[in-house]
Amino acid sequence: MGCTLKRNREIRDWLDHSGPAFLRELGVKEGDTVLDFGCGIGSYAIPAARVTGEKGRVLAVDRSGIHLRSVRSRARRANLEDRMEFVKTGGEEHLDRFESDSCDVVLVFDVLQHLGDWAGFLSAVSRVLVPHGLLLVNPSIDSHPGKVDIDKLAETLDAAGFGENGRTRRRLMHYKHMTEDTVFVYGRV
Repeated sequence: MGCTLKRNREIRDWLDHSGPAFLRELGVKEGDTVLDFGCGIGSYAIPAARVTGEKGRVLAVDRSGIHLRSVRSRARRANLEDRMEFVKTGGEEHLDRFESDSCDVVLVFDVLQHLGDWAGFLSAVSRVLVPHGLLLVNPSIDSHPGKVDIDKLAETLDAAGFGENGRTRRRLMHYKHMTEDTVFVYGRV
């Protein structure tokens, strides 16, 4: 029982405080439009909605209706639902439903190992990002070791017009627990 309470406290702290602070450090700011691709249960979409504020927008995108219902429920409880859109996809990676130059930040956390066409996906991300927009990538190096070839990822990002602005290693939310992992910060050039 003690472990469950501790984990629940960690999750609440991440969603309310640590996650928003982390996203601010990475460059997410008030008024931004953030697309969280593969948002899962909202571990980054909810903190992003706290950061972007009333003038911003978070597009929570996932192929799982169950995950999207969970994010919507969390957003409603946190009074953030009006700052968010919940977009169910059929698993497509080309972001056709989003306008060009419409997002300030795209989050790609713990989903690359599920994507088949990185080049096509990253080209689509480049299209939807505003000039000099941010792409924040967590390739799940530690939580899914060996699933993402970092060198291949770097080559594909370069070919899609992204330049690395840095990386950070932190304790991150991974599904419903915290884990150490790396986040790469890329800018659209």
